[in-house]
Amino acid sequence: MVIIGLAGEAADNGLGPDIVFKLTPYVLPEALMFAMPATCLFSACVVFGRLAAENELVAIESMGLPKSVLVFPALVMAFFVSLFAVWLNDISFAWGYWGVERVILESSDKIVYGVLKKEGSFTTDRFSIEVDGVEGRRLIHPVITIKNAQNGDDRIVAHEAVLVSNPARHSLNFTVTNGLIKSPTASLEMRFDDSITHEIPLKSSEEITQIEITCSYKTYKHSCSCIGAPTFNFFKLLL
Repeated sequence: MVIIGLAGEAADNGLGPDIVFKLTPYVLPEALMFAMPATCLFSACVVFGRLAAENELVAIESMGLPKSVLVFPALVMAFFVSLFAVWLNDISFAWGYWGVERVILESSDKIVYGVLKKEGSFTTDRFSIEVDGVEGRRLIHPVITIKNAQNGDDRIVAHEAVLVSNPARHSLNFTVTNGLIKSPTASLEMRFDDSITHEIPLKSSEEITQIEITCSYKTYKHSCSCIGAPTFNFFKLLL
């Protein structure tokens, strides 16, 4: 169901199956985190309800056996499932959440291209872009608006543009050709005939700092897990 849902979202936004395959392993832990408790509860209710309805408990007592012979295996299984659930909750954020962030960041240009091919425009809280068409990786007659609430929006109008993601800097690079730049922020209006590259950050500096701190902390935990004793929080070893 998770794969079907991701495939549906990808098809609606004009994305390829490669992004779905990359996202699937990172989304599964979070899906299991919510599905497993309800599944275990439903299974326990069905099994023990059926045993009670078929008078299996009475039959066990008539054989001189305690009811714990039925309950004890379920408790043992619940113990190990609980350990797995704790590890799953941990890994769904420490590995799954940041994995999804990384895949989206690395595929940000593909996501933008897919939406532009389908709808002709793409809008976020940081920038918006409108095009007359998409030919391969060429954006035809793009109008790029960089949002700035304080001094007004900067706007780039060009004959064509090419979009490339830059995961290392958490940004998108627009290489625009033959156009006009209007920037109320810098009180600038400039026309150009050659190609220039403009970088648009996808995250604020505070968000980038938080990501770097989190990644450094995960690396530190992994080093401690490899050096420490086997009793060091065993379900953290995969982080």
